[in-house]
Amino acid sequence: DDYRNCQDRHDDEHVLPKKSLRSFVNYNDTSVNKSDVYFRVIQSMSTKKNNSSNPNITAPTPPILVEVINARNPENYEYTVTISSNKIYTGTALQVKSTKHNATNSFRHIFRWIPSFPGEYKIFVHQVLNGVHKDPLNRQPTPLVSPSPLSIIVGQQKGGGNVFEISSEATMERIEDRIRKSVPCQTVNRVDAYSKWSGDWVGPDTPFQDHSIRTGWRFLPRDMGCHIESFSRRDLLSISKKKSIWVLGTSVFRGVFLSLVDLILSPEEKEELSSSVIGKCWGRALIKKGNLELVYQDFRAQMFEPFGSPKVMECHNEKIAKDADDSFIQNAADTWVEMFRDKDSWPDVIFMFVLYDNVGHGRDGLFFTHLEHFMSKIPPSWNGTLLLADRFWSAIGVTHRSYHKYHLYLEEINEMVHALNDTRVRWLDGMGISREMVMYSEYGPDGIGASQHFHGFCDVPYLEDMGQNNTMRVCGNVTEILGQLLLSHALGTKKQFDLEKLEEPKDEALEYCHACPLALTPFKLVAYPEVTCSEGKLHPRNDDEVYSFKAKQKICPQWCLEHEVDEVIPSQSDMINIRRCKVDLADVTTSSIESASAAKVKSQVTPAKDKPTKPIMHTFFESVVGGCCGMSQEQHEQLLKAWKESWEARGWETMILTAQDARKHKDFGTLEKKLISLEINEYNRRCYWRWLAMVEAGGGWISDYDVFPLELTAELGAEMGKNGTFKAFDNHVPSLIHASSNEWDRVIHLMMDLLPNKRADDTVISDMYSLLEVSKSSSKNSIVWSYRVKTSINYTKGSDSLSLDCSKYSKQLAIHFSHHLCKRAASAQVFPLANVTIDEAVARRAEAALLLMDDYRNCQDRHDDEHVLPKKSLRSFVNYNDTSVNKSDVYFRVIQSMSTKKNNSSNPNITAPTPPILVEVINARNPENYEYTVTISSNKIYTGTALQVKSTKHNATNSFRHIFRWIPSFPGEYKIFVHQVLNGVHKDPLNRQPTPLVSPSPLSIIVGQQKGGGNVFEISSEATMERIEDRIRKSVPCQTVNRVDAYSKWSGDWVGPDTPFQDHSIRTGWRFLPRDMGCHIESFSRRDLLSISKKKSIWVLGTSVFRGVFLSLVDLILSPEEKEELSSSVIGKCWGRALIKKGNLELVYQDFRAQMFEPFGSPKVMECHNEKIAKDADDSFIQNAADTWVEMFRDKDSWPDVIFMFVLYDNVGHGRDGLFFTHLEHFMSKIPPSWNGTLLLADRFWSAIGVTHRSYHKYHLYLEEINEMVHALNDTRVRWLDGMGISREMVMYSEYGPDGIGASQHFHGFCDVPYLEDMGQNNTMRVCGNVTEILGQLLLSHALGTKKQFDLEKLEEPKDEALEYCHACPLALTPFKLVAYPEVTCSEGKLHPRNDDEVYSFKAKQKICPQWCLEHEVDEVIPSQSDMINIRRCKVDLADVTTSSIESASAAKVKSQVTPAKDKPTKPIMHTFFESVVGGCCGMSQEQHEQLLKAWKESWEARGWETMILTAQDARKHKDFGTLEKKLISLEINEYNRRCYWRWLAMVEAGGGWISDYDVFPLELTAELGAEMGKNGTFKAFDNHVPSLIHASSNEWDRVIHLMMDLLPNKRADDTVISDMYSLLEVSKSSSKNSIVWSYRVKTSINYTKGSDSLSLDCSKYSKQLAIHFSHHLCKRAASAQVFPLANVTIDEAVARRAEAALLLMDDYRNCQ
Repeated sequence: DDYRNCQDRHDDEHVLPKKSLRSFVNYNDTSVNKSDVYFRVIQSMSTKKNNSSNPNITAPTPPILVEVINARNPENYEYTVTISSNKIYTGTALQVKSTKHNATNSFRHIFRWIPSFPGEYKIFVHQVLNGVHKDPLNRQPTPLVSPSPLSIIVGQQKGGGNVFEISSEATMERIEDRIRKSVPCQTVNRVDAYSKWSGDWVGPDTPFQDHSIRTGWRFLPRDMGCHIESFSRRDLLSISKKKSIWVLGTSVFRGVFLSLVDLILSPEEKEELSSSVIGKCWGRALIKKGNLELVYQDFRAQMFEPFGSPKVMECHNEKIAKDADDSFIQNAADTWVEMFRDKDSWPDVIFMFVLYDNVGHGRDGLFFTHLEHFMSKIPPSWNGTLLLADRFWSAIGVTHRSYHKYHLYLEEINEMVHALNDTRVRWLDGMGISREMVMYSEYGPDGIGASQHFHGFCDVPYLEDMGQNNTMRVCGNVTEILGQLLLSHALGTKKQFDLEKLEEPKDEALEYCHACPLALTPFKLVAYPEVTCSEGKLHPRNDDEVYSFKAKQKICPQWCLEHEVDEVIPSQSDMINIRRCKVDLADVTTSSIESASAAKVKSQVTPAKDKPTKPIMHTFFESVVGGCCGMSQEQHEQLLKAWKESWEARGWETMILTAQDARKHKDFGTLEKKLISLEINEYNRRCYWRWLAMVEAGGGWISDYDVFPLELTAELGAEMGKNGTFKAFDNHVPSLIHASSNEWDRVIHLMMDLLPNKRADDTVISDMYSLLEVSKSSSKNSIVWSYRVKTSINYTKGSDSLSLDCSKYSKQLAIHFSHHLCKRAASAQVFPLANVTIDEAVARRAEAALLLMDDYRNCQDRHDDEHVLPKKSLRSFVNYNDTSVNKSDVYFRVIQSMSTKKNNSSNPNITAPTPPILVEVINARNPENYEYTVTISSNKIYTGTALQVKSTKHNATNSFRHIFRWIPSFPGEYKIFVHQVLNGVHKDPLNRQPTPLVSPSPLSIIVGQQKGGGNVFEISSEATMERIEDRIRKSVPCQTVNRVDAYSKWSGDWVGPDTPFQDHSIRTGWRFLPRDMGCHIESFSRRDLLSISKKKSIWVLGTSVFRGVFLSLVDLILSPEEKEELSSSVIGKCWGRALIKKGNLELVYQDFRAQMFEPFGSPKVMECHNEKIAKDADDSFIQNAADTWVEMFRDKDSWPDVIFMFVLYDNVGHGRDGLFFTHLEHFMSKIPPSWNGTLLLADRFWSAIGVTHRSYHKYHLYLEEINEMVHALNDTRVRWLDGMGISREMVMYSEYGPDGIGASQHFHGFCDVPYLEDMGQNNTMRVCGNVTEILGQLLLSHALGTKKQFDLEKLEEPKDEALEYCHACPLALTPFKLVAYPEVTCSEGKLHPRNDDEVYSFKAKQKICPQWCLEHEVDEVIPSQSDMINIRRCKVDLADVTTSSIESASAAKVKSQVTPAKDKPTKPIMHTFFESVVGGCCGMSQEQHEQLLKAWKESWEARGWETMILTAQDARKHKDFGTLEKKLISLEINEYNRRCYWRWLAMVEAGGGWISDYDVFPLELTAELGAEMGKNGTFKAFDNHVPSLIHASSNEWDRVIHLMMDLLPNKRADDTVISDMYSLLEVSKSSSKNSIVWSYRVKTSINYTKGSDSLSLDCSKYSKQLAIHFSHHLCKRAASAQVFPLANVTIDEAVARRAEAALLLMDDYRNCQ
């Protein structure tokens, strides 16, 4: 100990004199493991009289210190110290000191606690995972640090052992006296006093029960001189005047609201509180009981944007938390307006969550701006209380504050609240109240540090003061004490309240209202919500009654998920990765970004625009319950949706205004009062409201929502809207108008002035007639009136269809689908919908308008629409509800080309075939990134797909249209599913999000013999189930088809268990019926397989997809007991050889990856899959594969009967694939001529991922080429299995079901599905896969012959012999190993879970790909089930390698590169940027610069880092190098400063990471610490705006350099300094600051102590500093002060000789350590 004190004296200022330390050390040395983290308790001095002349003054209690020793890295772990005395006291100690001990790389933390009264206590020290290291889903108890719980005694006697001293003044009696002298807390008016909420929590076994809460606990503030009064349920029922308390916050704040609810409700009313809507509401909840109203509003301040900020989508993990077009701050401001809209309902108390995370960094501008804005909504006459609190009072936050930071926080908060200058505002330092209660939070002592609440639902009886038994349904000491604090501010002092309260409590009926979304995300903050109200006791949540705004949990788009994580926070259920993605809404087709890929992410290239560049088309809509004006409520909403889609399709933003907007206008009340006096109905009053709403919206364009755009594109609208003059485009009909806000205000006031004082009986009063009156007045001259809105429909009637007369629509801005237009068009039979009455025409305007919009687009785009079928058939058979899709986004429609009619044949018996049904996908995205798959399904009857037959690009919209073709085989009801599938390298296999459906999926259609129309499609009278049955009867078993050209055509129909085709179906009841081969697949049961009379062997050679076929066969033959553990057995997942023997059937699987096969005699190649070696350079897969073929045929008695083999054929459309053919011919050369088995070949395209990706043309080309190749093999034993033909129809029944279409997956999966086998025995499917099982049956049929033949030869009784199984399975997938003649492990009996000790002795070690190969270009990218696989094939000269298997990668010589690279570094890399300047610069010669660079490199590598020097060559690789350089040259920036900008681009190209200036040298920043700090890619600047030490991901480097580029001036002022440092300073001042972590962790001064003849480094001044920057400024200052490491140097010499000086200081710093 003493020796450590010598060494660490400079770090141990917090440790008290050894005398007192020795006297009071308090732990049993033998009870703790001192090599692990532990703690001890110390006290500094004895209690004695002060040096005061006053004998009555007693010294205060000396602090009790808890020292945590060998603590772990604070980056990962924190410690919390709780002191507890059962039912008497609970408190915490705050951290006052922390030091690092470099020798052990551990930390020591000192915590300080002062007891308030004597007693026996226990000390608990918990080790808490910090920040992003938390795993909220892991509900493990928080670990205690030894020797917790430690018992101590605090008393007045002299300390020693485990007894600690306390002042004689610290007694319970003194506390009681303090309480008596204190005032109620609600009367404390001094803000500086009110915010200091530290104090003591005393329990039910203390004498302080007056004003305790229901559990008997009480909080006693220490520094405020006040006490919190409590109110009982009887008090709350006795309130004599209306009182209202609003709680605005997150779920933590909701606990306060719920504690109040629990307090006031009766036992019966709150019995179902936990399961009610009120119990968990993410919106608005309101409780009224007697005269007390309690309101909760979900109010997430962390989501509030700066006012006017760019549009940002926020994603929490994979879900959208906030849509880009939502403005939380605006909605929050509106909520404040709502609270104060009616003086009679003003709240008495508001408890609000505000975000203040800026401790230690000065005033938080955003916090202040928001708060000032909210407070501006408070009427001056309001005399209520606004209580503010931040997130740090939550249970997770209170463990994370040091003593210093806590007091800094209090000082800053105090300063900010003072700055608000409003005595009605209080800051609730909830941390002071709550931190002492961490062991009494939602998860109790085990949950310290977890993401949790201070409240939880419970069932605890208590006796209330009304003498009635009651039950606490919400338990939370902290939330209840805060609830009492709110009540005390609302009700006044208890003394005052008792004078005013009712004589008898009044238990009136409970009223409650709610507007609560079904889901937490996307978060919604809605002012003036439409609430649902009830009376009586609470009942369990019923989703049907929940607020109609049922927030759908939308999935975060891929482009945003690829964005760097901005913040990581723990929640109760997960770690939340927060991404804030800026979106340019000018590039989005809808204001709410339903289609993520349509959005352009600006945060990766340029900052998002502040405002959308598109003009906004407004409309006004207020839903009328029950509908009006000839339309139902639903039809009005359909019309509104059609309006929105149509305007957005023309490039506009849309905005729907409501009464809420109108009410903001100062004259709303005046207008409304006038209209009501004139007895104007509600519909016409709303028409006036829209004028006021447009004033508040800032003016602009508005149209009725039955007005649809013709020539009025967004571009034209922006041009026409440049002048703010009032322009009415439908004359006096206000259907389409543009005006500035002032003009809207002027004209509505003209209309108000022209309203009569009294209404005549026959007078119609509406805004249209008011505008007509304005048009007649003298004011007409200042308004532009025109007729640019079309008010009629012009169709030409043909024999059986309508054709739009395009010429009649030119020069018209829009068309008004008014009642009048619809009625006229229906009467003239030119309405877009056929056979509608006049009333139906009005009601169905939405459908009609969208049809006309289509026809109008056809007029415009006719040159692009060659692929669209004749409009006659399109009109007859169009099949989608136009109002159900967003036509500005990708959608589809279904068409049929012609009616079914007799062929032009003289034979009356010939019926025309079924005309193809075509699915047209419109506005499809770029096929480079996205593909589409069309599935047609009829539940348990049929599943199929449509193949793509046509694709065209629409250049105007840069979108595509794809046509898919499907011919139904029998009539019925079907559903069409169109999925949008990410293509190729764009897939993210780890992202298991459902594959998005294209609207209007799922679309129901009917296929029948009746004439088509609507959603009915025609089918040939020959296409019936009876005909299919007849086809099956006439077909032959598929194994008997010998013609190769016929056998390879495997297209057909999958029919389900609800069809009559159950003979030869598989166990699920499904059956595959080949269409073109004239055959059927026979099926064999388990009874059949146990009855095989001769040895049969089936080999499956392939990848895991092929293994599914093997496993389906295994699952078929094994008994329920034998296969119970199939999924967890070695057999279930084998990357080598697996063999099953049951009776006479042998099944063999060999992992056989044809994609890895090299050409024979090819150079040695190492293959890496991502960072792992998949194939060693000295392995030859093709040779091992050939040897496996030799093995299969080595013993004639064990020749396989069927081989099912994976071959690689990726060459569709490019002719014969030489490698495929060479390999196959080689394998087949191993087959003995006398073998009479079957070789079935298949490629990778029958897998679930592959089958969605083939067009009709490419699929048939593929079949032709395969047919040609198999013919060329000239062997009748060979068959090509077109697995795609079989499997593509089953994509919705693959491993991940409908949500997994296009994913990297299998057609099989492990399952647990019971079925009855034909032996009458109950069995269970352990492997489910329709495709794999049907393929397994096909293999069996080739092995066993026809069913008829088999039945003649099989055993009379099945023979259920013992199972034998063998395996040679590596532990890991990579490196891949294909081993012939493997050494297998065999067992008998049922399968058992995998035991790695028994697994094949060749336990393939997963070797890391060397750096030189990782730096090789990626050769191929393929998706797997778990990752995107970047494949690199690196040629190696084994002559230069010391071992045949390349264990040491750096010994290898890479042929694919010019020079060999180093091994992959296990260390992090510190980059710098350096370009030699001939002759030197900046006070240093060229040689001195190079010396400094060398010193930099040595110093960082001595701290464990790799180093890398970037140059201009790296920067020039960036696509924007030219743009940046051109800009800098135009600003006349010198070469040195231009190079400083270049390094940012170089870091993007380097892949991001760490960079420092080469005059920055490491202090505490070791490689280990750097690796830890670098796990998060957020941009972190450690020298504030000086870019001397930075870490960021590549995307973040790119984002910030573009922010800097955007902030560069267009012209340079004479005295302006432009450098990357000043550009970063500008960024730090901008709104982008919040997404960058700024800190001061780089030392910018030298601290030496001058001795008589030498300098001594002051080590204490270098703690907690990551590095030191030997800048020009530092060197000059140190030389001037004569503390420069080199003696007797001038200022100029100090700059020039920085390299020497830095190395000297590094030596001295190491000596400190």
